[in-house]
Amino acid sequence: MELNKKIRILVFESGGWGGIAHYAYNFSDALSKTGQAEVVLLTDREYELERLKRNFSLRKESIRAKPYILAVFRVIRSILVIKPDVIHVQSLITARKDWLFFIIARLFNLKIIYTAHNILPHEDSEKQAKGMRFAFSMIYKYSRKIIVHSQYSKDRLIFIFGVPEEKISIIYHGDYLFMRQKEMTQKEARNILGIAEDKKVILQFGAIREYKGLDTLIYAFKIFSQLNEKALLLVAGKPIRISISNYKKFIKELDLGDKIILKDYYIPFEEVAVYFFAADIVVLPYTEIDMSGSLQLAYAFGKPVLASRSGSFPEMVEDGRNGYLFSSGDTEGLAWLLEKVFSDEALLKTMGARSREIADEKFSWSRIAVKTLELYKTVDRV
Repeated sequence: MELNKKIRILVFESGGWGGIAHYAYNFSDALSKTGQAEVVLLTDREYELERLKRNFSLRKESIRAKPYILAVFRVIRSILVIKPDVIHVQSLITARKDWLFFIIARLFNLKIIYTAHNILPHEDSEKQAKGMRFAFSMIYKYSRKIIVHSQYSKDRLIFIFGVPEEKISIIYHGDYLFMRQKEMTQKEARNILGIAEDKKVILQFGAIREYKGLDTLIYAFKIFSQLNEKALLLVAGKPIRISISNYKKFIKELDLGDKIILKDYYIPFEEVAVYFFAADIVVLPYTEIDMSGSLQLAYAFGKPVLASRSGSFPEMVEDGRNGYLFSSGDTEGLAWLLEKVFSDEALLKTMGARSREIADEKFSWSRIAVKTLELYKTVDRV
């Protein structure tokens, strides 16, 4: 790449909605703001964030539409039109087919950077699906560089797939301060959700999936609610590859129906802020995780975090400063921590303030953009 020439970047995000779409929007905007890159975000035609102001170019195609071959054709057509110096892939269409594109791209000297938000799919059924590991091994082999968000993810990438260490860069997941489109008080947010002002609100936000440990949280909440009659658990997110009826049955069996609010559907971008403004604390009892957008949301809204000692969380949560870590599956330990933070209002506020500081200090998009641009400039040497 020529010195002093703007780098033309094609950022590819296949979904058009949800966490990675939110990431890709912020990432593309930050890259453009450096003044060193011409950025085009290629995403699905049904793009959730289309109404937001942006500093990058937007190209929409029917990427999720079937048949698959048409989606591939549209992506290739976009590449031919845009003629990017670098293609930065943020999400796949389907890994077990997309891997072939990475090989073809290498044959035609297309420079692909891949951000591995997750090293492998979350659910065991997907991880163990026929051809899945092979597909990801090819994706990692034929990407010029791979970005991960934590040392934990880098170590997994090396251990599972044997990816050379020098091929992997750790660049943090950026903040989600852009979600704060409109400020409101906790009282205002609770009025919208129909929650009393005096409640102690515990939030688990994001897609409801098996690995996110909602059962652990419900058990712990049962214990905590017996100690604090003002306790309220707010769960918001779309169920993915699970039966929500099992959780509803579980809640009924524990006689928690009047203490748990379950919003079991996708929360649109415009409504996300209400849930975080309404909450006192965010709980992430995951059994495993590479990186969590919900954690970034908690930081953006200045909320204390209770997170399991799983995956990248020990790297991202300052134990004892902006929250606490607990052993995955430890319901009694989690219940004890809930009681600890809610019995000390000053601690709750101090930890929340530290979370907000972390968003600015550690996860700013401007810093992430600069690091990524530096990485792009090394691609010619690969």
